Amino acid sequence: MRFELFESRRPKETAPMVTVRGGSFYINQAAYFQFLRGAPRLLLLYDKERGVVGFKPTTDDDPRGYRLQAKRKGSVAGLSLAAFLRHFGLGHEGKKSIPATWNEVDGLMEIYMGSQSSPPGQEEDNP
Repeated sequence: MRFELFESRRPKETAPMVTVRGGSFYINQAAYFQFLRGAPRLLLLYDKERGVVGFKPTTDDDPRGYRLQAKRKGSVAGLSLAAFLRHFGLGHEGKKSIPATWNEVDGLMEIYMGSQSSPPGQEEDNP
């Protein structure tokens, strides 16, 4: 009898991403380990001018930090942030996966959530 190898058809997500669903953020493994380096807590920031949410790693004893919640399928950590989203008027319906990048200057991971059609620095050319 010959064995046949089964390979999952669903590719694993390797790009750093944050998924926003309802009032929660879900950070995938790539973003968590590449940018947040296993931080137990995160400071939450928002740049209104650019429409960018920032996640800055902090220590367990920082009272301003939000503790990352237990692992969910497809992500390493989640944060329930309905009040944060409401405060800045960032709510939306459904599920949205957003690429995450590292901001070396400010020492934080950021995601673009603004209302423009493309993130800052990646504006589309208009004829």
